[in-house]
Amino acid sequence: MKIGLTIRTFYPKSGGLQAHAERLIRELENHGHEVVIATRSISHTPSFQDFFFFSELVSQTRINGLKVCVLGSEGRSVGKGGRSRW
Repeated sequence: MKIGLTIRTFYPKSGGLQAHAERLIRELENHGHEVVIATRSISHTPSFQDFFFFSELVSQTRINGLKVCVLGSEGRSVGKGGRSRW
């Protein structure tokens, strides 16, 4: 099954939500699922008002072996028709 997990920021080792998401994704992958993380930030954890307004440029990468799709401020992902290439 293909699964998309959304989390506002996915900066490794930045907090409990990110750690929980990483463990959940690894367990899902161990059961044969394909998982992609959709997030707005991977370079740092925004604080205060930036938390609601900060978005990085649209990109796709891997963090600790996990597929990550960074959504732009308009919420569109990389790929034709707004779809991820994964």
